[in-house]
Amino acid sequence: MAAKSYKKGSIYRKLKLQYLKLLRMKSAPSIIARGYAIGTFLEFLTLPTLGIAFFLLYPFSKIFRASFASAMIGYIVGKFIMLFFLYWNYFVGNIITKRMVNEQVSVGVSHFFTIDGIKENGIAFFIGSTVNGIIVAFVSYFFIYYLLIYYRWRKNQKRKMKFNLS
Repeated sequence: MAAKSYKKGSIYRKLKLQYLKLLRMKSAPSIIARGYAIGTFLEFLTLPTLGIAFFLLYPFSKIFRASFASAMIGYIVGKFIMLFFLYWNYFVGNIITKRMVNEQVSVGVSHFFTIDGIKENGIAFFIGSTVNGIIVAFVSYFFIYYLLIYYRWRKNQKRKMKFNLS
């Protein structure tokens, strides 16, 4: 059997597909943006809760009257965003819990991934992930909301131009 080869830019193509799915949803922009923000927020809680946050997508979508499909898209795209926030979550959590970051960094990164390291740093990481998740979800809500408004406005303008020229 031949090994599966990945085309250059396949991650880009998958992200673009999720972006187009989000833009073409047939619901109110606030409902879609709310779902996306919920998915992004819950992705920030996935690592500290060891994946349990995934099961909160559907209940949170129902409680906040958001689109479950856009919450799933936000959750998937959030995986790529989360990579840039790993250290920042830990840093913010240490500031909030009043622990010295310099003491923790001197121990080393390898200590962070041991059972003792998770016990010592888990609360700080969870608190930092929660705070940063709320901030990123808030920003992503407005970004997606205005992106949808703009996309639909442009689509409507193109439709008007098409019918005016005929």
